[in-house]
Amino acid sequence: SITGLEYAKITYGPVPDGFNNIINECIVEGIIDYDVEYINDYENHNIHGRVDVDYNVFNEDELEAINKVNSFFKDFKSKDVVKFSHEEKAFTETEFSKSISYDYAFDIDRIV
Repeated sequence: SITGLEYAKITYGPVPDGFNNIINECIVEGIIDYDVEYINDYENHNIHGRVDVDYNVFNEDELEAINKVNSFFKDFKSKDVVKFSHEEKAFTETEFSKSISYDYAFDIDRIV
């Protein structure tokens, strides 16, 4: 994990433990804008960065992982990411709202 956070299984996929606290802190600190919009039967949570990312805080391996994931998912819509995450062993083998074991990280082989 680049973040060092635990992730839990929820409806739309894995999320960092304390996700709402993280989002709220980022809003208070002026790091992101966050809004929810409702379109037909969909609830869209929009997060937009307000500051430039300091890539110097990441080591080479972390940057490689970030770039791999970014490249792999670049053309995915949010529903595609949800579907993808729901097909992963880490998701299918974990009970709802429980922490996902990092042991499953070695089973992720579709992101190249």
